[in-house]
Amino acid sequence: MALDYRVFLHSHPGFNSTSTLFYGERDAVLIDACQLLSDAHRLVAELLLMGKNLTHIYVSHFHPDHHFGVEVVQFAFPNARVLALPSVVKDIVFTTNDKIFMWGGVFGRNEPDKVVFPMPLAEPVLEVEGAQLQFFDDWEGDCPNNTVVWVPSLGVLCATDVAELDSHLWTIESN
Repeated sequence: MALDYRVFLHSHPGFNSTSTLFYGERDAVLIDACQLLSDAHRLVAELLLMGKNLTHIYVSHFHPDHHFGVEVVQFAFPNARVLALPSVVKDIVFTTNDKIFMWGGVFGRNEPDKVVFPMPLAEPVLEVEGAQLQFFDDWEGDCPNNTVVWVPSLGVLCATDVAELDSHLWTIESN
């Protein structure tokens, strides 16, 4: 089976964020988890139905709508490694406490009280059943240090928050 992908849309209260799954016959890599725990549980239900072996969860940047739901996903897929480029890991480490406090005040129990920190990705490439996913950082989207994911075998660019459609960019954290 050739590599394929599926985009998961999350709720309006969760900022209409998306997660993208790149998968082969057996294995899969998830790009971004959502922010709200309720969205994360719906995402996990869909992932479980697909029956793939989730090998990695990649976090594209430090905004909560891309990583606060990782703990729920990792509970369902305990062998999945959580990764990000080093610049993203640094941003997450330095901003998470403030973001948990801020968003917990908005969403209450629908937000995590702690997060899973990604490990730095040594090389900006992952493979899914022989197909490469290539990661590029320092893209300015709704904040600095966004990652885009290029999948040559599909001719697909997963633009994360570098490209927006029918939404207002969250420019408060961007210059």
